[in-house]
Amino acid sequence: MEQLKQCSKCLQNKPIDEFYRSRRLRWKRRGECKNCENTRHDLYYRERKKAIHYKAYLRQGLYRRKAIKYLGSKCNWCGFKKYRALVIDHVNDDGAKELAVKGNNKWRIWKTILAGNIEKRYQILCANCNMIKHWKYRRNVDRKEGKEGYSESI
Repeated sequence: MEQLKQCSKCLQNKPIDEFYRSRRLRWKRRGECKNCENTRHDLYYRERKKAIHYKAYLRQGLYRRKAIKYLGSKCNWCGFKKYRALVIDHVNDDGAKELAVKGNNKWRIWKTILAGNIEKRYQILCANCNMIKHWKYRRNVDRKEGKEGYSESI
């Protein structure tokens, strides 16, 4: 015989499987059925969507600032110090590999830096120095691969 439980929101008797599990509660199931709880969460998100996104935006900026401060707060090549133009760069140009492993998620990289697990893998560069570095790297790769568009005169 299947156990039934009454939802505290819609007051319908439903099978136990229609309720989310809870470690805290005596009956090990939440009071609202899954449908009512999902509806409540959707409504909460729709009402507060802008505030939720804005808080995430602020938190993202905070982590980025802390990571840049941890790495030295200035460009390692030219010494430029304005925060808006500073970027976190992979020293060995292995950023694509790391993002493939960790997923395209800057938060994880910032948390890795702030945890101190960096082993000289990251550096701070200004936007100009970062573009110069990547242009030189791309040029060297093209030359090694014998690509058509490569030119020594550039």
